[in-house]
Amino acid sequence: MINFPVFEQLEVSNYGLYPGTETQQGININFKPGLTLILGANGLGKTTLITILYRMLSGTHDLSRTALDATELGGASLEVKPLNAVDVAMFANRVQDLATNAFATVRLSIGQKRLTIKRHLKNLKLVTFHCDKVDIGTDETVYQQMLPEISGMSSFGDWLLLLRHMVFYFEDRRELVWDPSAQRHIFRMMFLSPEEAQNWYKKERNILALDSRYRNDTASLNRLRKRITTNNKALGDEASLRTELVSLTKLQEEDERAYTTLVSDIDYLDKRRHALRKDLLAAEMAADNTARIIESEKLALLKNYFPSDKQTALYLYSVLLAQDQCAVCGNESKSTAEELSTRITNLKCIVCGNDLTTEPEHDNVVSFSKEKIQIQHKNFILDTDRVNNLKSELSNISKQYDSVATRLIEIRAAIAERSKHISRIEKALPKGDEKQAEAHRELSALNEALTGDKATLNMLSDSFKELVDQANTQILQHAEAIKNAFSEYASGFLFEDAQLKWSPTKTRLGQIGIASVAFPAFNLEMSGSDFTGRTPRNGPETVSESQREFIDLAFRMALIQVAGDGAGGSLVIDAPESSLDAFFVKRAASVLCRFGKHDSNNRLIITSNLIDGQLIPEMIKNGIPSDDHTQRLINLMNIATPTAAVRNNRLEYEMELKKILMAGGIDG
Repeated sequence: MINFPVFEQLEVSNYGLYPGTETQQGININFKPGLTLILGANGLGKTTLITILYRMLSGTHDLSRTALDATELGGASLEVKPLNAVDVAMFANRVQDLATNAFATVRLSIGQKRLTIKRHLKNLKLVTFHCDKVDIGTDETVYQQMLPEISGMSSFGDWLLLLRHMVFYFEDRRELVWDPSAQRHIFRMMFLSPEEAQNWYKKERNILALDSRYRNDTASLNRLRKRITTNNKALGDEASLRTELVSLTKLQEEDERAYTTLVSDIDYLDKRRHALRKDLLAAEMAADNTARIIESEKLALLKNYFPSDKQTALYLYSVLLAQDQCAVCGNESKSTAEELSTRITNLKCIVCGNDLTTEPEHDNVVSFSKEKIQIQHKNFILDTDRVNNLKSELSNISKQYDSVATRLIEIRAAIAERSKHISRIEKALPKGDEKQAEAHRELSALNEALTGDKATLNMLSDSFKELVDQANTQILQHAEAIKNAFSEYASGFLFEDAQLKWSPTKTRLGQIGIASVAFPAFNLEMSGSDFTGRTPRNGPETVSESQREFIDLAFRMALIQVAGDGAGGSLVIDAPESSLDAFFVKRAASVLCRFGKHDSNNRLIITSNLIDGQLIPEMIKNGIPSDDHTQRLINLMNIATPTAAVRNNRLEYEMELKKILMAGGIDG
């Protein structure tokens, strides 16, 4: 469990982009519990203001661009790097005086500690750093040691990861609910002790470093073999053996490349096979449930077909329908039972086969809902089709898996046998000149080193898998709380039934065949218009555009609530998605403001353009008390240096702002 930053105040002074007003120069925002809404037209510095808030906490360093741009965050290095000259001067380059006398100060609490951080906007250098009113000094190294300690994390890299992926909701964010590689880092730093989190990270990096060295040494070994083979050919002795050695070496290299490819293929097929089995089990359960409902309806309808004085007939038909057996003669009569079932399903009289109307003309004819029976059968057909499709796909994938597995066994045996043959030939061949002898000695040493590295890698891998298994047990203790919190937030926006499912993801660590590690992860399951129950949604493309952002926000909010143990945290959102159906706007605003309640310790900071629609007005209604809007609504048109568009169209902008405020219940 960790302590999240809770913003309390931001001051920006002498910065050309924010001259301020006649009564208040610069910017001075007090972040009260709940929602703070920052409004303005394009170009007035909304994103810049949020970036200043981020840089006040990250300082002159950040995660490497390699880590930030990596397709998968899992396993990436979290080594902190100094910002380049362009990034250090990003605020200076936005104003004419290069921010020579511009400063920003942020006040916040982290756990029980109250911090004041002041930086020069010209170069982001630390000017003031106070903790509980004690002057800590301006050494960036000391700052980078203290922030993780106060927050309960193992490193400054983890602190930056927390800011980028949990606190600040930037445009280049990762969609955590669909990114298991990012989840594993987030869970590691949130739910393990700093010592355990650091041990995990170091062991993982050691394995990846050794894996990289092993692959590089293997490449060197192959080049050396090639050189020896070439030299052997040049020596011309024992021509037949050398020819065979060249041929065998070439085959060995081809098989080793094929083996690497097959290992990757079988890993993918195994994951796909596992996922299909889970989906098939869920689909079969759904189909079975629908079938039971249909059979129950048929028996109930059959009972209502007969008047109360026809109990004998009811009994005979019930036995025939339920057991495919005639209660009179005792013979099996499946065809008659099927005909009976068909008549019930197609709204035919059970005795004579005539159509039934909704208005009964005879006491023995029962009226019932045609729509209800059609819906049940439609669901059953959908469920059955899904079961059949999944069975077909699983069968296909299983065949592919078996084929690849067989090929792997064959190629592994071939490599092992050929290696013995190559070794026998190399020992039988003369060494030639001294250079060739030295090459053979180098080859032997490299082989020995690789054997040792492979053994070390296996040992480290086993130890790491054990560590992750233990961590999974710890993280699983919080899984139910996370699922409940997510459901609470998600249900506020979605009509579909959306739930998280604890689903550790097996991932191969490194590239040389180390067994997969089951890293902690949640998977999203959600119902939909074309499904009769919840199904896995394994990527953002499996939900609508209007759903994806708020599903991911609900996941972040749930993690902040659970990992912060209810002590509060900050969520900073730069221009939330505005392309929502009109029907969902109120629900989206409600979800956001449920996190940013004004009687909580959370801080919800949102920037927005003066957009059409009801999202901003609804957030004002839900999150800003009528007597408190002057503190919670920040109008950058009054504070920031106006753009040409604002200067030339100020009246229109002000009218638009007034419309938004009035729609939110505030007399603009």
